[in-house]
Amino acid sequence: SASPSGDSNWPTTLTAWISGGSVAANEYTQSQKFGDIEIFTRLGEDEVYIAIQSEKEGYLSLGIRPEEQMQGGDIITCVMDGSQARVYDTYSYGTFGPHPEDTAQGGTDDIMEVSGSRQNGLTTFEFKRRLNTGDSRDKALVAGNNPIMWAIGPGPDISARHSSRGYGNLVIQ
Repeated sequence: SASPSGDSNWPTTLTAWISGGSVAANEYTQSQKFGDIEIFTRLGEDEVYIAIQSEKEGYLSLGIRPEEQMQGGDIITCVMDGSQARVYDTYSYGTFGPHPEDTAQGGTDDIMEVSGSRQNGLTTFEFKRRLNTGDSRDKALVAGNNPIMWAIGPGPDISARHSSRGYGNLVIQ
């Protein structure tokens, strides 16, 4: 359900957002499914709170505003490294990659308050990011429509080719 308006399942009163590696009741205002990934969002004043969740155990990636295939995509890749969540802020400068970390391309790591877990058959990552980071290697997120790409990896190796992927429109409101 992409829109909370008129949906009795969505909270009228939100709880505090806490990056704890699980989606708590009333923590997010909406969720959207893209293939085997579910993305939860909550719009803040100048930031967005995000949870990415899947039954799959490999890496989970969210690419913001790709231009052609992967090119120009601001890609956030999440992986569990044992019990530790790792989230990589990357940018794809080629049609099919590569997408090195922003910090290796003169940019900055703009993913904040990272957490993650693998429990009850779900892999969950939570983090926040400014809507507009000011980093040349990031794409702005906006209230409303945000073209995205998503991918799921076959395992924890973030350099491995994705096992599934797709494109969609992430609505943030």
